[in-house]
Amino acid sequence: MPPSDDPAQTIEGNAGANTLDGTAGADTMVGLGGNDEYYVDSAGDKVTESSGQGQDRVWTSVSYALSAGSSIEVLGTTKDAGTTAINLTGNELAQTIQGNAGANVINGGGGADKLSG
Repeated sequence: MPPSDDPAQTIEGNAGANTLDGTAGADTMVGLGGNDEYYVDSAGDKVTESSGQGQDRVWTSVSYALSAGSSIEVLGTTKDAGTTAINLTGNELAQTIQGNAGANVINGGGGADKLSG
């Protein structure tokens, strides 16, 4: 099979505050402890974060839904002033979900969510 330009990666942080960015491909990102930031550029990216492991944020340039059970406190778009519609969906936990200036569809997915955009 020829090599892919967009290989999927598994990226794991540590107990510190990490910035995880899989770039191209459907990546799995695991932050572990600390206040982690994740950058999503593929709807196939998966972010895994356990409860009690910091204040964690996902920033996305594509429509994205959090995985069930992933303890992310903030889900938002990478460009607040952007006008491309980016649809955002939380999970059963509480999140702050922030859209951009486009016609976004924002769904809390359950929990005591704060929605804007």
